[in-house]
Amino acid sequence: MENKNKISGLDAATVFAVGIILVAQGISLITKNSPVLQIAAFLNFLGPEILIVWFGFVFGRQFLDLFLKNDFNLKSAATFILHWMAIMLPLYFFTLFLNCIITGLLGPEFEDRWKFFALLQNFATPMPDFFPESWIVPVILFAAAVLSVLMALLHRIGRPLNKSKQFVTVVMALILLAFGIRWIFSESLENTNLNFWHKAIRSVVVYRFDSFFIGALCSWVVYESQALSKFKGLFACLGMAGLSFFFAGVGFFHLTIESHQFFWNVLYLPLLSVAVTLLFPIFIQNKSKTITGTSGIAYAAYLLHFGVILELIRNLPFSGVAMFILYMLIASGAAFFSWFVIQKVIIGYLFRRFE
Repeated sequence: MENKNKISGLDAATVFAVGIILVAQGISLITKNSPVLQIAAFLNFLGPEILIVWFGFVFGRQFLDLFLKNDFNLKSAATFILHWMAIMLPLYFFTLFLNCIITGLLGPEFEDRWKFFALLQNFATPMPDFFPESWIVPVILFAAAVLSVLMALLHRIGRPLNKSKQFVTVVMALILLAFGIRWIFSESLENTNLNFWHKAIRSVVVYRFDSFFIGALCSWVVYESQALSKFKGLFACLGMAGLSFFFAGVGFFHLTIESHQFFWNVLYLPLLSVAVTLLFPIFIQNKSKTITGTSGIAYAAYLLHFGVILELIRNLPFSGVAMFILYMLIASGAAFFSWFVIQKVIIGYLFRRFE
């Protein structure tokens, strides 16, 4: 499961993103204070956004290392994307199976659940009300597959003189493509609201894959320039200022979705992704591991935290801080157990068996 291409800070960044989601969900269990719940809601919103962009950064950096090698071909690209699928999908399908058991295999809207097994639950339409935290997985894997296939096909057609420039050109073209798709969709809407925006734009693959590629673009900038590392404090401050704007500034300037539809439907999400990438230099060091260990446990915690854990403990006879601590302990323990059994033991054995 180890990869020679080591991306620094992966564990810290993934744990941070998932950690703020868990804390936000835990806070929602113990308080009815409106300002506190608003902060929790923003953190719960922000966590998955960080994960998408960060996975894009890691994938972009590792894929760029692979692409720049002289022996890059369609087979090596396919092997690379299959390796990523082997990391992400086993825990996804395990959690999906648990969600099916909890809600009842023959429960309402069962006919739509096949889409989750095919990763089509949110490709171009809003996702059914089931396993809601799963929406980021199709976004990440679709974007990763598209980039891998495009780069492999272009390489097969003709080897570029400058592979690095071809990589960044393709990434930027894909960002603009998503921007255009979202713009066209926005123009077709007469009225919208936040609930529709969350379901029909924010969580739909064809409108969100640019966030992944913004992360990949950031990885190219880090590869080509040391500016992000040298001025990481400055960029981190700019990133925090950007996130502060999205948390408080949008309301302060009355940028409501009803009156500023273009801003929300087309600009909000990519600008948020850019703000997130400005924080990445603080996670970037010289040595690290790939998507294993602590980051794998954090990924498992993200998949399990809502539809499985939160639903199971919601009616337990606990409240206040005791409920918060119980939630965090169960989430951490269940994530470690599922990661260890599924990823470390089963998938690890299969990797060793077929290497």
